[in-house]
Amino acid sequence: MLEISFRRKGSVAILDLSGNVDIDSSNLIEKVGWCLENGYEDILCIFEEVNLVDYAGLSVLAIGYKNVINHKGRIKFLGVQVHIKKIFCLVALDRVFEMYDDEEFAL
Repeated sequence: MLEISFRRKGSVAILDLSGNVDIDSSNLIEKVGWCLENGYEDILCIFEEVNLVDYAGLSVLAIGYKNVINHKGRIKFLGVQVHIKKIFCLVALDRVFEMYDDEEFAL
């Protein structure tokens, strides 16, 4: 199961993710929705502790991304591991998702 902890830096919601982004990760969609409802239009997802993103997980990420865009917000990913970046490249999501390696730069 994907564990999510929330923190904020200024007006940016930071979601520290840990575990696998898979079919059991609907809590990510819920947490993104909670952030948007509470006025956080800029969301930074920390992927350093994410081990796996599978096909269903890609759908979870796409739904979260679409929700943010529909609210005129921005979502960025930080610390995406190489093997996960390769998956994003295979399905051309590397052209959609903003990925960074430095938190200060991402903010």
